[in-house]
Amino acid sequence: MFKNKQGFTLIELLISASIIVSISILAIVNFRGSTQKSTLDNEAERLSSIIRQANINTLTGLTVGGSRPIGGFGVRITQCSANCSYILFADDGNHQYDNGEEVQRPGMLDDNVFVSSTFPANPLDIVFVPPRGDIYINGVQTSDASATLAFGNTDYSKQIIIYQETGRINIQ
Repeated sequence: MFKNKQGFTLIELLISASIIVSISILAIVNFRGSTQKSTLDNEAERLSSIIRQANINTLTGLTVGGSRPIGGFGVRITQCSANCSYILFADDGNHQYDNGEEVQRPGMLDDNVFVSSTFPANPLDIVFVPPRGDIYINGVQTSDASATLAFGNTDYSKQIIIYQETGRINIQ
């Protein structure tokens, strides 16, 4: 007589379990990587927005303490590996940041995001001068500027480029 065999063998169960575990591991690793990239993208967008805000403040003639800053508005970005921040400042006319010129500290970068490099120098001062919003990079009008943000312990990075000639801000 024939016996009715129902169910799975031990080998079939082990193979199925190993396939499920492999797919789960791949999904978790991919999710973690996309979260890190998303955090880096958000911080690069936020920093470029602060740079754009300095330009807008200059073009609209925003006042600080009842008067318009002679040198317009700027942003200071400093290379760092932890506790990174940037400063929005009202310039006194020398086209560079000086202590006491802070308008606001927009906040810290995310804990895992840092400024890995700045070009052409560290720190990097980007100043927009009225009335046309001319751009000065570290006190001069001769070069483009960039700041590279990176996510800790990964190879993820984003570069923010400020084109001195056109005022364009690009994230790569």
